[in-house]
Amino acid sequence: MFISAWANACQGDNLEAISSRFNSPLFFPGKNFPSPDFGETGTKDLDVHIPVAKIVARGFVFDNKAILGRRAKMSEGKTGKQQPSRVQVVSALITKALEAVDAKTTYGHSRNLLVAQLVSVRERTVPPVPKYCFGNLVAIAMTECTAAEVKNMVFQDFVRLLGDNVGKTVADCAKILSNGEDGHKILVDTIVGFNKKSANSDLNVVLITDWSKLGFYEVDFGWGKPMLAGVADVPIKNLVTLLNSKENGGIEAWVHLDEKDMYYFEQDEDLKMFTTSLG
Repeated sequence: MFISAWANACQGDNLEAISSRFNSPLFFPGKNFPSPDFGETGTKDLDVHIPVAKIVARGFVFDNKAILGRRAKMSEGKTGKQQPSRVQVVSALITKALEAVDAKTTYGHSRNLLVAQLVSVRERTVPPVPKYCFGNLVAIAMTECTAAEVKNMVFQDFVRLLGDNVGKTVADCAKILSNGEDGHKILVDTIVGFNKKSANSDLNVVLITDWSKLGFYEVDFGWGKPMLAGVADVPIKNLVTLLNSKENGGIEAWVHLDEKDMYYFEQDEDLKMFTTSLG
């Protein structure tokens, strides 16, 4: 099943016909699995009372020069070591700040940490999925740390762990279509596993999705390109969405956080060095 559209994808009057194909089930056929049991999600046995949260969203622009400076500093004296990507640097800065807020303002101590980073499967399978195949073709890279580990982690540790796990998931994408069981394990089992783990009320969960290559600021429906691209409010705590900034090669981060914790997040010293607020 497909639908055709026309897009001015080239310079001048040259037009490229884009045929969007709604055929992802051909590559990722469904299976009749029973609904997963995520267990109890109560708050029993916790030492603190957590009130119902009001989730708010704030946008932050990470300055490109500051990001490049931090990347270069991490590679000093390390011959042959690839610099972390812009997204890895920003993801690590935000995760570190969110962990600090969770430990200092809500619980008074570090908790076990689970970071889920969404990874695009497109152009990473072998053979590749068609360019205009329609669907949410994503895998999850999960990073888990104990409270003791988190307590002693510095910025470089967050960069390394998050980057290594994304790299492993990207490599796994090549195996998704070669073996049905491998594909199911990479795409489905990890999502079900994340849902089960995140139901643990005494676990600090951070969810990061990278939209920096989707070109939101290049979209023109006839009224000109957007002045600001934002993200709708989503009632999910610690949800982070990354976009390319409109100018200067920076990164915009839209962070969803408990309203009472947002002030402390905004006061993080590293974040203040790297960002300006979008409000």
